[in-house]
Amino acid sequence: MWKDYLSLTRNEQRGFIILVAIILILLVFRISMPLLYKPNTSLLVVSDSIPLKVISIIPHAFDEQIERAYFAFNPNEIDIDDLLRLGVDRRTANNWVRFLERGGRFNEPTDVGRVYGVEEDLLNSLLPYIEIPAPLMPQQQSLSENINSIRTLDLNRTAPELLEEIGWSQSMIDSFTNWQSSHWFPTRYELQRVESWTIDSLIILIHPTLIAKQERHTSVMDDLRISINLADTAHWQLLRGIGPVLSRRIVAYRRALGGFVDINQISEVYGISPVLFSDIKPYLVLDTIVVNPININTASVRQLREHPYLSFFHAKEIVDYRQKNGNIRNLNEIETLKELSDLSWERMRFYLCLGVDNE
Repeated sequence: MWKDYLSLTRNEQRGFIILVAIILILLVFRISMPLLYKPNTSLLVVSDSIPLKVISIIPHAFDEQIERAYFAFNPNEIDIDDLLRLGVDRRTANNWVRFLERGGRFNEPTDVGRVYGVEEDLLNSLLPYIEIPAPLMPQQQSLSENINSIRTLDLNRTAPELLEEIGWSQSMIDSFTNWQSSHWFPTRYELQRVESWTIDSLIILIHPTLIAKQERHTSVMDDLRISINLADTAHWQLLRGIGPVLSRRIVAYRRALGGFVDINQISEVYGISPVLFSDIKPYLVLDTIVVNPININTASVRQLREHPYLSFFHAKEIVDYRQKNGNIRNLNEIETLKELSDLSWERMRFYLCLGVDNE
């Protein structure tokens, strides 16, 4: 019976022999192919000796190699190239520059640690070289810078040092100082005109136009009252020492705040010196408080930081807290946050609200 299954016909035997022959030919050809054809080395692809897994674990290990050099720098004015020279990796440097471009600012050297990617070791290596200059107050600016930036002078508020800088003689300055203490100069004067004055022109042309301070006070100022939340620029200019520029600044600052809640806030306006504020304060009244508060449960970081009392870090802390904990139900929740501890909450409460449903 087995012979019946294993026996092949003549045609089947012939086919089997041909199949075995073909297999043997292919096997011999495969073995001899390396001897007949030399490999082309230019076509070889050599895989990287460093596994991709290692590269993914150390993402910055293959950044361009830049020689590290430490130097003093202002973190608010640095660019990517200098950050790379200081040893900051490119991704962190991009975060740093992006933070500055969006209006962020470092007030203290340790604030640099808030940049995403700045680890403790990097921060410690940079701290000795961080220099953040103190902001210049108007009175700290050089006289030369002041002269270059002004076209007209209000001699009621001009310092004698500025007049000396533009070439006034000592006798002119002495006369001016005496007149300034007892009289009002009725208008602003072009700087070029003031520079051309002599002692004779002061006595003959200017002195007769001056208004005695007592006369001005009794005739006009006694009944003058300025409502700081309602007055427009024209009303502010009724005050001695307040011109078009300062009046616009006051109104703009009131709009940025959302309204004044304290008369002393007028002294925060850029350009209003302590002396000027003390002069105008008796004529200021807070007869109504009209405040447009910010809804801290819906406001973005950008909207919050537009308020004069809130920095970028204040705004970010509020939004981060809200995203992590949900809507804020009481201002007491955020008063104790680290970034908000420096705020004057007695005043700040007027400018923040929780929304219609939570007020």
